[in-house]
Formats: sequence, structure tokens, C-alpha cells
Amino acid sequence: MDYPGFLFGTYESQSLIADQESTVNFYPELMESPAAKSKMALYPTPGFEVFTTTPTPQAGGKAMLTNGDGRVFGITGLRFYEYFYDGSFLERGTVAADSHPASLCSNGDGGNQLGIVSGGNVYCYDLLTNTLTLELSGTFTHIGMLYGYFVALDSTNSRVRMSDLFDGTTWDPTQFFERTIGADGWVAMLVTTWGYIWLLGPQSGEVWYNAGTFPIPFAPHPSGLDEPGIAARFSLTQVLSTVCWLSTNKDGGYQSLSAAGFRAERISNHAEEYLYSQWTTLTDIVGQTYRSRGHSFFLLHAAAENQTRAFDFTTKMWHRRGEWDAANNIYTAMRPVYHCFGFNKHLMADVSSGYLYEMNDDFTSGINGTVIRRVRRAPAINRQNKLISYGKFELYLQVGNGDGGTGQGSAPRVAMRMSNDGGHTFGSERSCGSGKQGEYGTQVLWEMNGQARDRVFEVIMTDPCPWMIVNAFLDFTIEPSDEERAA
Repeated sequence: MDYPGFLFGTYESQSLIADQESTVNFYPELMESPAAKSKMALYPTPGFEVFTTTPTPQAGGKAMLTNGDGRVFGITGLRFYEYFYDGSFLERGTVAADSHPASLCSNGDGGNQLGIVSGGNVYCYDLLTNTLTLELSGTFTHIGMLYGYFVALDSTNSRVRMSDLFDGTTWDPTQFFERTIGADGWVAMLVTTWGYIWLLGPQSGEVWYNAGTFPIPFAPHPSGLDEPGIAARFSLTQVLSTVCWLSTNKDGGYQSLSAAGFRAERISNHAEEYLYSQWTTLTDIVGQTYRSRGHSFFLLHAAAENQTRAFDFTTKMWHRRGEWDAANNIYTAMRPVYHCFGFNKHLMADVSSGYLYEMNDDFTSGINGTVIRRVRRAPAINRQNKLISYGKFELYLQVGNGDGGTGQGSAPRVAMRMSNDGGHTFGSERSCGSGKQGEYGTQVLWEMNGQARDRVFEVIMTDPCPWMIVNAFLDFTIEPSDEERAA
């Protein structure tokens, strides 16, 4: 029979025996055809290949941007780079740096400039003369552009400074606006592509728009005040027509929220929120988004917590991404973080080095050729805590998926291990081949799987192959109790 609930995202509850499901480096996709063999499949998250390497490998990436005319820029450590389609690059200047991400934006053809915030300072880059100039010093953390004006948030003083129209080299000291509606100061800002400025504090937030007033054209929108604030100020980002962030408010607690209009809706679940409550460091969490193959992903990178969480707006499910640290037997957060789509590629900067990677769904290895360890830990099989005897467990996946070579990946294998205590501890791995290239009749199965009252199956794949799980089948028999036998 079909393994009940085998295909799903990640849901690790407070109590393991309630639910301990984990989906790592896979994402679920719903089948849109009623004739599909399964309603859902698990597909592999993207792999990475080096696109280029800057000469400052000791310094990590801070930001990436694809300008409207297709030019690609990024900040690594103290250096501001322009990248080209063949992987070459030019250093365009140096900037200040701190422990925070940097921020980049453009004022379009009207100004031909980039606005940059890095290390608390505001810079302007002239796209025509390729010159970088320092404009403001202080404690700026975010920058954006709206209707030709650069706007930069000084989060320490909860103040937004404005440039002149289409001129990032002129910042009148009288041209600024501050919060007057809420008591908590702004710590995060996002300018959306549809013309609003989202400004969030630790307890509440508001939305500003171009009201056409003078001398400051921007004003708070009458519908834009809402209670949720922001817990991680660099988690604020945009996916499609939605704003996303890791939130909190005056009552405490953490949730992932999205807002397609002016009102936020919860996209996290209780399992995710329990995880957030265990995190001790929120200041380094970075939110990023990208789209691929019909899916729109919101990623939360929490380096200090060794976590990269991913929400798929297409399926409304969460999964986990991570790099496998074999020496310590743990997953760590993904190192490629800052994303832009340039040269028809998904490019991501490494937060720990000078590497710039291409991310691609067809790549099967991690950064610098490392192994991607993909895991699906299924829901427990429990029937009124009765003893269950297990026969055949079969994983129905894309077989014959060897790469045709002679090294790792030529004869890929799947490892399976079991827990008999609801997911607290697991036994040894048992592996099964999934077929060399073209061996499409291969069955991936394990016979004679013993007895348990609270069984959890987990499958693990590490070969650099296109792993795709379509279903799982399980034969099991519920053993009668002593009272049932006596009756």
C-alpha cells in the first residue's frame, strides 16, 4: 500500500512522537494532472558551481544586484565589484563594512546611478562614469528607490533620508522623515516594486507612499499601519507581489509573515515557530527570494543557528536546506545567500568567502563540489501504539539515474534507516542501489523490516544524481493484542 503521508515538507513538532517529519534538500511539488501516479513528488533543491572568485577569499559577500540594463554588481568585504557574463570582474571601488548585509538599488535611466549602503555609509555609483563616491556617513542599514528618489534608513535614529530627484549625490539635510504614528523606531525598510515603502519597528510597522506633498512627497498610507513588527531586520524581502519577514510584536513570539496588501498573514506553522523560539541569535538572519520552475521561494538564512529554512509559495510548505558537515554529523546553513538573476543565471554570493556561485536545478553537487545530503524522514507509523510487523518498504523514485561515469554517482545508492522510538534514535543504515544509467527497471526496496510500535523510516541520498521521489510503498500488519487474541 502507499506509505501514508510519505511525501510532504518539513514539520518537526515540539514533541517528536507527535510529528518529526523532515525534508532536507528536497522540495515538494504538487502534480497538476489528475492522471499523475502520485499527487506530489519530492524534487531536489539546486546545486552550485563556481561562477567566479574575487581576490578577497577571506571576506564574505554582502549584497548582489542586477541593474535594469543587465549589469551585475556585488559587494564582497570592503570591495564593490562589477561582474561580467564570462565570470570576469572589475573592482569599482571600496566601501566600509560591518557585520550587517549591504544594500544596493538603482534609480533607473532617469539617474543612471546606484545607491549603496554598506558599513553604515551611503554611497553613489555613477553608471556612466563608473565612479563611486561617499555621500553620507552614519548608521544607515537599508536603501531603496521610489519615484526617482533614493531613500536610506538610519535605523539607529529611526530616520529616512532622501536624495534629490534622480540625483544620489545630493542629500539635503532637511529632506528626511521620521516615525510619528508608532512609538517603536524603524529598524527595517523595503521599497517594493509597486511603489510603497515598508518601514518596520520591533513591535509594529507602517507603509508609506508618494502622496505628492511638499517638500517631502512621502506620507504614511492611511491603511498601512499594522501591529506585527520585525524580529530580524534583514529578513524583510519581496517575492512576487508579496512582502515577507520574520516578525514579532509587543506580546512576543516569532512568526514568518507575508503581506500581499497592507495586512500581514502567517505563513509559518507551529513547528517553524517552535524552532524560532529556540534560536538565540536573530540579528544575522537574512531573507532572500528567488523563482525557478514555477516555484517562488522565501529563504531564511540563520547562520548562527546552522539553519536555512525555505517556504514555497506555490505549495505553502516548508523544507530545510543545508550543507552537510560530515566531521560533526550536522547540517549547517547554506553559504550562498545573496541572490540576483543576471546573465540568465541565478547568482549567489558566498557569505564566508569571495566565491560567487551559479545556482541551478540541474546541478547535483554543493559548493566547490561538495556532497549534497538529501533526506526525507517520513511520519511515524503508529496505530493505537500496537505492535506492527513490517514487510517490504519500497521507495518509488526516478531510477536508472547514474551519471554514466566511473566515479561517485555512476552506481548511486539510497540509504535507509529506521527508528523504533518515534524518531528519538535511529539504527544503522541499509543501502540499496537505484540503478546505473539506463537501468530503469531497478527497484529500491528493503525486505523484512521487523516489528515496532512507533516506527519512523528515513531515506538518505548523497550521490551527485537527479534524485526525484514519486512515492513510497509499505507492507505492514497490525498485530493483535493479548486481549484480542484471547477474544
